Amino acid sequence: MKNIIFLIVLYSIMSEISFAQYSKTFSIGGGIGYTLSKYNENNLPNRISELSISPNIVSGITDRWSVGAGYEYRYQRRSYYDTLMVIPEAVNLRYAWQGASIFIHYYYPFNKKIGFTSTLKGSFLLGNSLEEYLTQRIRYREQNTKISIGLMFFPTKKIALEANFNLISYQYNKTIYIYPASEFKSTTSGFTIIGSTVMPAPQIGLRYYFLKK
Repeated sequence: MKNIIFLIVLYSIMSEISFAQYSKTFSIGGGIGYTLSKYNENNLPNRISELSISPNIVSGITDRWSVGAGYEYRYQRRSYYDTLMVIPEAVNLRYAWQGASIFIHYYYPFNKKIGFTSTLKGSFLLGNSLEEYLTQRIRYREQNTKISIGLMFFPTKKIALEANFNLISYQYNKTIYIYPASEFKSTTSGFTIIGSTVMPAPQIGLRYYFLKK
């Protein structure tokens, strides 16, 4: 809880640096993202790729601020070597998460066409492995709070193109390892920052605004 409060305070400080937002009332949109991470562990190659999709709706509450809610889906592929084997064995596994999110959005225009954005988002996701490995299946329960920044470009008054990436994230994960005759549970929590192999993918998106008449 203290870590989530820290992110909220940090986000408030960042947002107060800006001054004004375009007056938008209600919008629908979403984003799609992809990331690929490659690294070596025990001199063996590892690879993680992730696709994310997040449709959402947003409602303006003041000249500066808007709030929103959405659906999130993440699909991930992991390729690594199981070094617990006598001869390291190549492993390829797939995972999927889905759930809901709520967020606070801030927009600062540089001019009539482009501006800076920042978002504070909280998400609750359920996930699982899509195949067995050595008779083991995995289920996930994830809660995360993250700050992202980006840009918005308005080619027309009602349509915006978005691009954003995650700056810092706090995650709480509960993992359940399922075997034919037993289960094992573990929990992890902590911060991740830009550049981490477990940081959610950056996104590009499209948004349509319903303007006041």
